[in-house]
Amino acid sequence: MFRVISLCSITILYGLASNALALEVFWDGEGGDDLWSTAANWSDDTVPTSADFARNPLADSTMLIDGTVSAEVAKLDFGIETGPTTLNITGGTLDVLSDGVDAESGSVRVGFGGGTIADATASTLNISGGVMTTESNLFIGFNGSATLNMTGGEVKVGGTMVLNEVTFFGGKGHVQLDGGTIEANLILLKQSGTMDVTGGKLLYGSVLGPVPGAFDNIDDLVSNGLITAYGGTGTIVVRSVPHSGNIIAEELAIEVTAIPTTGPLPGDFDSSGDVTGSDFLAWQRGFGIPVGGGASISDGDANGDGGVDAADLALWGEFVGARALAGPGPAVAAVPEPSSAMLLMFGLVAGQCYVIRKCRSFA
Repeated sequence: MFRVISLCSITILYGLASNALALEVFWDGEGGDDLWSTAANWSDDTVPTSADFARNPLADSTMLIDGTVSAEVAKLDFGIETGPTTLNITGGTLDVLSDGVDAESGSVRVGFGGGTIADATASTLNISGGVMTTESNLFIGFNGSATLNMTGGEVKVGGTMVLNEVTFFGGKGHVQLDGGTIEANLILLKQSGTMDVTGGKLLYGSVLGPVPGAFDNIDDLVSNGLITAYGGTGTIVVRSVPHSGNIIAEELAIEVTAIPTTGPLPGDFDSSGDVTGSDFLAWQRGFGIPVGGGASISDGDANGDGGVDAADLALWGEFVGARALAGPGPAVAAVPEPSSAMLLMFGLVAGQCYVIRKCRSFA
């Protein structure tokens, strides 16, 4: 068992300098239970703290953070060149905190080494519960290969979530978002970085791709197949949402979700590619057509039952403000639409529906 003490120094503005001691604590897995909080799993039989740099260079090893664990470190690297490593987070918390000295502190680097996503050095971060927070960056593939599989829980990245930082060794970085929430100030897909969404949601402030100026928005990344829905068979759904947390700098965040089908979004009654106030007007005009009455999407039938009723309005409300992004192939052309009706819809819908019914009864 050993603990390596390294002297970290930085030069501060106006020529002042300071030195700080950072402790590197290594995973050795000798505790026998994979649990992060078991001291015997760490070098010197000491669980790392917020002052420590935690590292796992142990090939074919697994670390576990469950509901009993509240972990804090200054930095976490795993999958360090020697082989695949896995971190499973099923509950509890992992806080990766900047020490204010080392520029790399506050970051998690998954897949710190060389190789491709299919070979022996690929590492995995599996999150099904709990909360992982990084004050700085999250690297999925750092000069190596890694995958983030997310089915639940939360990931909060105060800096940038980077997919595939370097490709000297042909590495890759992939995010499979099947549930839970990823929240990041900036999303950066580099070289071989990809993301697929089937559930949960992604919230971000800004996004960049591998070609500066050409892949600087979500539309480019989706249209070029770097971000997909259901492996390319579904539709990416984006919208701007208010944001009040301390992770994303902007007041409005971009929310990314996915649906398993292609074509117009539910509630996009004019097939324009987005769901707005004019789609509500289409629903309003068709309201009252009974189920099985032959109503079409353009009449306001969002659920395909041939009628136009409150269930279709509920789907419109679920997707209002959203737009669909097409994958590789012809993009959906957006048509400018009025949005003023949307502001008054919820206050007037009951009365409007009543009037429509009465008019039809006298027709």
